[in-house]
Amino acid sequence: MSGISTPDGLPAADLVAPSVSRNSAADTLASPRRGAIALGLAVLGFGGLFVAGYLPKRAQRERLEAATNAQTNQVGSVSVVRPKRLARARQLKLPATLEAHEQTVVHARADGYVRRWLVDIGEHVAEHQLLAELDTPELDRTLEQARAHLTQSEAAVSLSRASRDFSRSGSNHIS
Repeated sequence: MSGISTPDGLPAADLVAPSVSRNSAADTLASPRRGAIALGLAVLGFGGLFVAGYLPKRAQRERLEAATNAQTNQVGSVSVVRPKRLARARQLKLPATLEAHEQTVVHARADGYVRRWLVDIGEHVAEHQLLAELDTPELDRTLEQARAHLTQSEAAVSLSRASRDFSRSGSNHIS
């Protein structure tokens, strides 16, 4: 036998607590009512918040429309003045820097030296106007070499034709 017993002398392990039923008919009917009441209160609360936010905005919009209509109905006056040219024209000189949106690096096509400037910086120029004359000794030498090579090639072609003609004429006369 265990050490715990009841006043009647029965062991405590044999006792079972009686179950109490909480689901009475009144509780069953009250539960849906409570949910409906809570839902109704929530809807009323949100409705009240909406009305509290909407009514001031509506009144403000009506005031704005009334003010706009009042300004629209007013006729304004305009003063017309004929401009007059001043006898002495004023000049306004301000310090400034002029910069291009795009910058391009310009490379020379050939090495050389400026022999003569024909236009100064800041002058207006026309399209295709010569701006400067250049001396290009290296380019001149290259051009002379190319011409010499052309002359040599023409001489080689001429020699080849002469050899061809000679070989044709020599093969017909061999007996």
